Amino acid sequence: IKEPLAHMLKSQLSARPLDFQTYASILLVASPSVPIYFLIKVLQLQRRSWFNFVVQMGIAFSIGALAGDLFTHIIPETFEKIAHHDHTAGVVIVAGICFYYFLDKFFANVADSKALRAQTKNIIFLFADGVHNITDGFALASLYKLSGQLGFESGVTSTVSIFLHEVFHQLGDFSVMLHRKHSLEYTLLSQIVTGTFALLGGYIALNIDQAYDVYLNLFVVVSFCYVIFTQILPELIGTKSGFLMMVAECVMIATGFLILH
Repeated sequence: IKEPLAHMLKSQLSARPLDFQTYASILLVASPSVPIYFLIKVLQLQRRSWFNFVVQMGIAFSIGALAGDLFTHIIPETFEKIAHHDHTAGVVIVAGICFYYFLDKFFANVADSKALRAQTKNIIFLFADGVHNITDGFALASLYKLSGQLGFESGVTSTVSIFLHEVFHQLGDFSVMLHRKHSLEYTLLSQIVTGTFALLGGYIALNIDQAYDVYLNLFVVVSFCYVIFTQILPELIGTKSGFLMMVAECVMIATGFLILH
C-alpha cells in the first residue's frame, strides 16, 4: 500500500506548476526557526542554569558550520564555475569587501552609543544570512528548472539536504543572537525575515539567466568570511574561558565543520 501511495503523491507533486514546486520547497527550507523557537520556549531552556554554556557551545558550533559550508561547498563549487581569465570574479570579491567595510564603518560613525554599535553588528550578521538564503532559493529554483522528472527529483533531494543543513545553521544563528542578549521572539522574527530572502532567490532564478549565479555565490563567500572573522570569532575570543571550556569550544567548532562539510 505504501509504495502506490508514495508513487501517487510523487505524481501529484511533480504535476504541479514549476512555481509551486519551487516556492513550496523554499518555504520548507526556511521553516526550521519555528520548531527551534518552540523547543527553547516550551522546555524553558533559557531558565536552565546550563543554558549560557549551551549558547557558548552553539556559537562555537556556528563558526565551524559556517566554515564547513564555506570552505568545502560554496568556495570549491563557485570557483569551479569561474573561467580562468574572468576578472569580474575578483571585482565582485573586492566590491563585496568594500561594501561590508563601508556598511560597518558608516554605522560605527553614526552610532553614538554602545547599543547602536551592537545593532550594527546585527544588521551585518542578518544581511549576510539573508544573502545566503537567496542562494538557497536560487539553487532550488535552478534544479526544478531542469527538464521533466529529473528536475523534480533533483529539487526534492536538494530540499531535504538544504533543510537539514538549515536546522544546524539556524541553531548556530539562535545561539549568536541569544548571546547578544536579544529576546527569543526577536531572534525568531529575524530568522523568519532573513528566511524570506530565499523567495527572492527563487524568483530571480525562475526569471533571469543562471549565468549570474556564480557572482551571487562569490558575494556569499565574502559575506560569510566577513561575519566569521570580524564578528563571531572575535565574540568567542572575547569571552573569558577556562582551559576545559576552550577545548570544548574547539571540539564544537570541529563538530560544526564536520556536520556541514
